[in-house]
Amino acid sequence: MIAGATQGSLPVGQARNTLVPAITSNHTRAVQQDPCSTQAIPIEFPFDVGGCTKPDGTRALAGDYVLSPCEVSSSSLVSSLLVPDLQLYDTNGNHAPNPANTHPDSLSLAFGFMAMRAQFR
Repeated sequence: MIAGATQGSLPVGQARNTLVPAITSNHTRAVQQDPCSTQAIPIEFPFDVGGCTKPDGTRALAGDYVLSPCEVSSSSLVSSLLVPDLQLYDTNGNHAPNPANTHPDSLSLAFGFMAMRAQFR
């Protein structure tokens, strides 16, 4: 058996500008395919809440089966995951890790894995 981990980081702005729209798009597709499915209902409840301003300036509507990035990013689950915990850049955007993390700007990421040698017969 082999065990390992991959570790890295992602600037919080990149996470908000890349991950949130991707999550929004995938979740909207799942909800619109079958709003009453066991996959869609857990998505609708925390995310399709409305009340925020979408990128185009219009207001997101609750229960319309269309998720907006503002609905996703303002949910307590996603907003808690997007809290930066590392300071890796200076004010000019240059890589300058600060172990004191006085102004965190990035998210730490880590994935653990276990693997076994394959046997072919």
